[in-house]
Amino acid sequence: MTPRSALAVQAAIGDSNLIPHGKFDGAVPRPKLHAWKVLHASSAYEPVSAILDAQSSSGMLPEVLIPPPGRPGLGEGSLWQGWSKVRTWRRALRESSAASCEVVHAHCFSAGMAAVRMFPAVVYELEQFLEDHGYSARSGHRPGPRILKAAEWFVLSRSAAIVVRNQSTRQELLRRGIAAEHVFAIPRCLHAPDIERMRVLPFRRRESRDDTFAIFSSLNVGAGWQGWIGELLTAAHSARLKVPRLTLQLEIDEGLRQEASRLLSQLEPKLEVRLVDKAAAAQAMSGCSLVVAGAARQAGAAPAENPLAMAALYEAKPLLAADLACNRDVSPDGSGCIWFTPGNTADMARRIVFLASDAAFRNALVTAGSRYLRETRAPARIAEQYDAVYWHAIVRRRSGRWQTPTVSWQPSQAFI
Repeated sequence: MTPRSALAVQAAIGDSNLIPHGKFDGAVPRPKLHAWKVLHASSAYEPVSAILDAQSSSGMLPEVLIPPPGRPGLGEGSLWQGWSKVRTWRRALRESSAASCEVVHAHCFSAGMAAVRMFPAVVYELEQFLEDHGYSARSGHRPGPRILKAAEWFVLSRSAAIVVRNQSTRQELLRRGIAAEHVFAIPRCLHAPDIERMRVLPFRRRESRDDTFAIFSSLNVGAGWQGWIGELLTAAHSARLKVPRLTLQLEIDEGLRQEASRLLSQLEPKLEVRLVDKAAAAQAMSGCSLVVAGAARQAGAAPAENPLAMAALYEAKPLLAADLACNRDVSPDGSGCIWFTPGNTADMARRIVFLASDAAFRNALVTAGSRYLRETRAPARIAEQYDAVYWHAIVRRRSGRWQTPTVSWQPSQAFI
């Protein structure tokens, strides 16, 4: 296959945000993709299995490289062990078929650090910033953040393209000084069976058989869970004046269950509130009438998508979500949900009453949410977006621009 012209490549790449706009229908023929020979360098198979399936079904020729575990070091998460893994990856890449591949796709820092020193066309997939992994220089001692950021900057600035999962992480990279045209936001891919499962009509989803309006939410939001339970109860009490059979089902970690029960006894809720653990959460969600998502528990500085909001769309449940970055990362344009103002219990209560009184609108939300996931996270759509990323990386390699980024090699002052 002859290389595309620069104009054709730019048309294929399109917006660097890669936010899909068109409707997806499985019956519509998809554009033919290039049969990329790409080597996925990952520390485990499961995180990349959906991507491999999507690319294989679209005509690409992906391979995966998972090196053997390195020598035991100072303990999991130590900085010494991190650099030891870089040496392991360099040896594994040298002995692999990477030289015959067009693109090396690194899914972890150690693989990325090794790959950018050996190959020009490297795509780095950033799941979490290095300083959020909890690396320590020695047992009990964390290295300065500048050491970790400088190490990661080396990989970021020398990769031909960077893939992130959401717009929040993309904006953080731009703030740190990475050129916008090299950063692509691609959502997490769903497996083909998951997509087929979502084609079940929304009204076939199980809800409570009586006239109870059950609300499901999660208290696993980090240190602010006490405030969140107060907001939920305040909004539910207000909504209960017009929705008499309203109940709350709240997921919480088993270790906090006793403290949450004590807090509920102090608040004396005048409605039914049930605490469920992780094992019972799926069943509780399947029988609820509405999912309310607030903030999400965040492990690092860059927000990630809220797993509760994602689960609501996937399980075909109407979603009422706080207008926060972690929820916008799940559905940027609000498909499948309606927003409420964070911290505004009166606004939350009004929207609960509206959704409780209009079953047709709830079904419309469910239909829109399921369609949105199929359009944005179906294997064929994800493969198209990776195709654009690989073209971008190859064009930079062939033009030599991968060695001359549009920003300085030094990170911005805001980053430091």
